[in-house]
This record gives sequence, C-alpha cells and structure tokens, in this order.
Amino acid sequence: MSAEADARDEQRVALVTGGSRGIGRAISLELGRLGYHVFINFAHDQAAAESTRAAIEALGGTAAIIKADVAERADVKNMFREIRRARRRLDVLVNNAGILHEELFFFTSVDRFWELMKVNLGGVVNCCKAAIPLLGKRRAGRIINVASIAALHGTAGLSAYASSKAAVLGLTKVLARELGPMGVVVNAVAPGLIETDMTAELAGADTRERAVAQQPIARLGRAEEVASVVAYLADQAPEFMTGEIVRVDGGSMIG
Repeated sequence: MSAEADARDEQRVALVTGGSRGIGRAISLELGRLGYHVFINFAHDQAAAESTRAAIEALGGTAAIIKADVAERADVKNMFREIRRARRRLDVLVNNAGILHEELFFFTSVDRFWELMKVNLGGVVNCCKAAIPLLGKRRAGRIINVASIAALHGTAGLSAYASSKAAVLGLTKVLARELGPMGVVVNAVAPGLIETDMTAELAGADTRERAVAQQPIARLGRAEEVASVVAYLADQAPEFMTGEIVRVDGGSMIG
C-alpha cells in the first residue's frame, strides 16, 4: 500500500447530511478545516454540494459529494456502501438534513405531518442504523443530531417540525445510553433562529423581529455559530459528555 493510501486511510471521515446549504454547509466547511474528509450529502441541489466541496478544497481540505434522500432506506444503504468503498471508515455522523413546514396544526394535513416526520426523524433513524457498525469499529465514533429549540418550547405553527425534532432529542438520549459501551458518543445541538434559507421561509419579518427582540442576544444566529458547536462536539468534547442537548439560541430558552 502506498504512503498516499496509508495517509488517506488514517484521515478522519465525517458525513454531514443536508451538508450543501445553510447550517449543513457551515458544518461541512468547519469539519473540512479541521482536517476531516467530509462527505457532503445532498438530495436535490448538486450545484450547491459541488460549491461546498470546492470551498473545502480551497481551505486545503478534502471532500466528496454524495447524493441520497435520507428518508429512503435504499438511498441511505447505497450512501454508506459508497462511504465504505471509498474510505472504509466513519468517525463522525452529523444528522442535519431536514425540512420545515409552518402551519397551524388544525390546518396541517396528516400526510404533510408524516412527510416531515419521515425526513426529519426517519432520516436520522436510517443514518444512525447504517452508521453504527462503522462508528463502533474504532470505539471512538461521534453522532451529532441537529434538532431545534422548537422542540423545547412548542412554537405555534410548527407542530410537525417541533414533533420531529423532539423525537430526535429523545432518540439522542437513548442512543447515548445504548452506544456508550461501544465507545460511540451521541449529542444534539438545538439551534434557535438562524439566518438561513429555511428560516427565511418561517413566518414574516415582523414575527422574526419580535422573536429575536425577546432574546438577550437580540439578532438571528449565524450558521457558523452552530457549526462551531457541532465541530466542538465532533472533535474536542470529552467522551464523558454524551446525551447532551446544547442550545445555540441567543439565550431565548433561559429559564
């Protein structure tokens, strides 16, 4: 085996679902900067994924794009087959992919409700199931689930989204208990209102302004701020820190 192949096999590997845009892009860039080979998962926007890959390489890192709908088990199975073929290891899984729908529960169709659950919760389930054998192989794997403070304070109009993210938080705690003996650490990040394309679709400007005005840090958060917390959990947080929910919300949930 060549020295180049040896170096490649020793490089830490991360998968970021929904890694091409918004918070996912910021996470991909930060992990790439830290020296991870980053698999940038995307479902639709290949151009955005290619742009993120190029940005990582411009920082001196390495990355690859990988298309898969995380809600579809067959897609996820193929994605992890490709990761094993290309790199033979996985050190960090960041479950970031998700969709958002804003509507009062009374008006939300049952089909729409379960569509969000399939992506936001089902995607996490599918990826964790597929990742555990690789993450446990070195007894040092990390799973970071990107949830939302909507799961903690029940934002009106976000019944499906909040429910899906609350389920992710519950799963995070269970997996932390079950996977700890395998050396796999599992934590979650709960962002508040972050300036992304997704939150731009959330309510109107007046609603967002009223929400942030109630926070000690009276502004929208930046995707890079969430990414720095995810990177800490992936790269620096002690093994003894597991099952935690880390809020990045401008202080909106201070009791």
